[in-house]
Amino acid sequence: MGIVSYYKDHPWVRVITIMSIIIVVIIAAMVFLSIRKHTVMMDDMMHHQGKIVTEVIVGSMKKALSIGDNMVVQEQFEQLGRNISNLDIYVFDFNRRIVFSSDTELLGQQLDDVVPDKTFINAVSEMIRTGETPSESFKTIIDGVPYMGLIRPILNEPGCTQCHSKTNKIIGGAMVQANTMKAHSDSTNSRNTSIIIG
Repeated sequence: MGIVSYYKDHPWVRVITIMSIIIVVIIAAMVFLSIRKHTVMMDDMMHHQGKIVTEVIVGSMKKALSIGDNMVVQEQFEQLGRNISNLDIYVFDFNRRIVFSSDTELLGQQLDDVVPDKTFINAVSEMIRTGETPSESFKTIIDGVPYMGLIRPILNEPGCTQCHSKTNKIIGGAMVQANTMKAHSDSTNSRNTSIIIG
């Protein structure tokens, strides 16, 4: 008796085969949806935290810059760079030249060279042109390491016009980017554990 004839002669085998296929498809769909939901939730959380950090950084440097104390701002950035690993902070002018950074080696460099991602550079250019903060964070890979970041414009406000021309609406922007390798690894491990247990 061959497998095909056995399959035809025993209806319960057909039912079990069909049920097994349905169960596998359902489990695969559940795993896929769980992975997708987990990734979206993590990205949303990182975007929200990045937005808060960016606003705090821009707000905290305004007073020092309004009185021309650039050294205090750079010292704050360096301290943040030492205290918060995996976080890069840049303030750049309207030509995308880095003027403050948590990494002093990047001062004076072009943002395009630090984050060589065409989509990102286009978003920065558009932000500087329009003065509008992009609604989405950006993801990029630099030297094999995944990063997620946010940018926001720095407007030419009354306290800024002492050093900057009044003609420019935007004087530059701020960027915060975080190395997401550990976060993705932890998230994947947590998700996999949930899938195995659940």
